[in-house]
Amino acid sequence: NKMPRMFCCLDAIAKDWLRVGILILNKGILNEKRIVSESWIEQMTSSSQLNPNYGYLTWLGMEHQERRIYNIKSTATGFHSEPYIDKDVIYFDGFGGQRVYIIPSQELVIVRTGAIKMDWDDAKLPNIISQGIL
Repeated sequence: NKMPRMFCCLDAIAKDWLRVGILILNKGILNEKRIVSESWIEQMTSSSQLNPNYGYLTWLGMEHQERRIYNIKSTATGFHSEPYIDKDVIYFDGFGGQRVYIIPSQELVIVRTGAIKMDWDDAKLPNIISQGIL
């Protein structure tokens, strides 16, 4: 019906997703050039009134919920076995476990690509890496 899907989809290679993560980590600056305003990044990574764990197309790791709902009309959920070690986790939730995690306090971007895994544990990878850094 010629309606755009505004919630979805950007197909890109891992290197490009890493660049997007670095852009968010650096508050809109990439390769010493401002690409996105800092205020937009702040708004994008701040919680919304409807969902404290969601910004503008970004998920936030502030409040632990074992089953994170995508919206009230869907039965699909994201799985989190435990709270995030770093409370400032920001992430993009791609299909089947494709993820970009941004952890500003660690100056860290993690890109996860690979086999589709519908029961992907969103807490496991960033927590393992954070434990290794700490």
